[in-house]
Amino acid sequence: MTRIVITGCTNGIGRSMAETLAASDNHLIMAVRDVKRGHELRHTLTRANPAAQIDVVECNLASRGSVDTCADRILRRFGTLDVLVNNAGTMLRQPRLAESGYELTFATNHLGPFQLTNRLLPALTHDNTARIVVVASTTHYQADMDFSNLTNVDNYSMMRAYSRSKLANVMFANALARRCADTNVRVNSLHPGSIATNILPSKSLLWRTIGRTAALLGIMKPAHLGAATPLYLALDDHAADLQGAYLDEHQIPQTCAAQASSVKLQERLWDLSATATGSSEEPNG
Repeated sequence: MTRIVITGCTNGIGRSMAETLAASDNHLIMAVRDVKRGHELRHTLTRANPAAQIDVVECNLASRGSVDTCADRILRRFGTLDVLVNNAGTMLRQPRLAESGYELTFATNHLGPFQLTNRLLPALTHDNTARIVVVASTTHYQADMDFSNLTNVDNYSMMRAYSRSKLANVMFANALARRCADTNVRVNSLHPGSIATNILPSKSLLWRTIGRTAALLGIMKPAHLGAATPLYLALDDHAADLQGAYLDEHQIPQTCAAQASSVKLQERLWDLSATATGSSEEPNG
């Protein structure tokens, strides 16, 4: 039985992944911000798949304390892990700062997964091949990692903040892959495709209209198609030897953005993230 942690399971791609995994011989641990919705989903999944082994753990990726508590519970209750899928993400119409002082999109989409991954890394480092999957986006190609502006919400742009967080995702995956090169852990990132999920601001009539129109025109695909590449990286035997790859929605490796490939920038981001989250774990080769 494969033990898999997935963040952000109550909607979209994460929910589609959970539905697929619940129907197979896996132990699914859903790390979710909304525990009530997490348990409702667990009830739905176990009703359809009575033999499914599913647990729910609270995890607010924007809160350093919540991430630490989540990691402690997972490590204490379950011991070793086989797969971690960093799927959860947010896109905010209005600028906000997280409790860490960083812009909230960056904190939720990057700092939280960075902290959770580093906390869970010892449970993934064992005799068998383990995998860390980071759900990013092609929007990272348009982003710029402006290190001087990560705690500033002046002149905020929703798409700029989101794209920057996705660039951070790819940079983090590449940096961690280098650190795990001599271990059993495989680390890769991906673009799931243009997927119709609830990540677009639901309170904005404009964005709701854009989302519905894009879905009707076939520009945005259903969530189950977005789950294909993260599931491939998490479980498929053909992906077992991939390390530091960035895959598109067709499971084809692509060249990531120049900034995401820069070891110097990766290390600068790593140091900043480690300081912001109190993370110090390094994989043992």
